[in-house]
Amino acid sequence: IPDAAPTEVLIETSPRAEIFLDDVLVGKASATGSFAINAKPGPHVLRVAASGKHPLTRKIAVAPGKINRIRAELEDFTGDLEILTTPDAEILLDGKPAGAADGAGRLTVRGLRVAGYKLTAGRAGYNSEEGHVNVTSGVLSTFTIELKRIEAVEEGASAPPPNYVMERR
Repeated sequence: IPDAAPTEVLIETSPRAEIFLDDVLVGKASATGSFAINAKPGPHVLRVAASGKHPLTRKIAVAPGKINRIRAELEDFTGDLEILTTPDAEILLDGKPAGAADGAGRLTVRGLRVAGYKLTAGRAGYNSEEGHVNVTSGVLSTFTIELKRIEAVEEGASAPPPNYVMERR
């Protein structure tokens, strides 16, 4: 039986992902996540890997005489974040609402991409606070951010004047 001619395999995946066929690096996907290769018909092992994503390994069967299309979606590495703060405080991650702390001052956000986040906590009657937190893959990261109550000034009492420095010419 003569060897069948190589057949085109089109792979759709994450941008710039590395493509391996039978444990041999055959190239990288384009900026749009497309990659084309010619492979001999028959069974193969496809592996796709990209930074910050879970690699994918799949057995494929290349059919002779037709274009073989394969979708290889890579999932982001994710982690969970537990925030300990003032009860009922509103939490923002990178300026986007993430939820509100419960009555015990706890909020858990699950399935976050592995990255660094700017965390902001606020509640009426308290000064807002900010912090920076890194989420690690497969780990529950805990971050404590304490809010301080805004102190009221008694009626009739005056607050000390602000200490301004003005330059004069």
